[in-house]
Amino acid sequence: MPVELVDLSLLRPHEETYNWRVEEMFTKIQSNGFFHKPLLVDSVTKTILDGHHRYEASLRLGLNRVPAILIDYENDHRIEVEAWPPAPFDSVTKKLVIETSMQKLLMKPKSSKHTTKFEIPRLRIPLTEL
Repeated sequence: MPVELVDLSLLRPHEETYNWRVEEMFTKIQSNGFFHKPLLVDSVTKTILDGHHRYEASLRLGLNRVPAILIDYENDHRIEVEAWPPAPFDSVTKKLVIETSMQKLLMKPKSSKHTTKFEIPRLRIPLTEL
């Protein structure tokens, strides 16, 4: 899957984050001096599917862009969503994820669990490029 640099201002979260985890990601990315994993983003709506904590850390770092894999979320069967336990497995759907982000609402942290049938690459994109 190709990785693209996407303007942070275009991205739409659908979940809240844990402050302690954002701080961990901020520290890790800042101390490493590079971005290590792309976000997973819907190519149509720019909804963040995976990487909310990296997104928030990037905002705190003052980055303009982040590496992302763009995928046609609703039509690509290589990505699936379910709820994290203890919520019922089918209580989160692709439609709910998109509707939540488009309405500028946020689910609780770790509400949706996305699985992919493709590998998400590890990166070393210097922060100076972002």
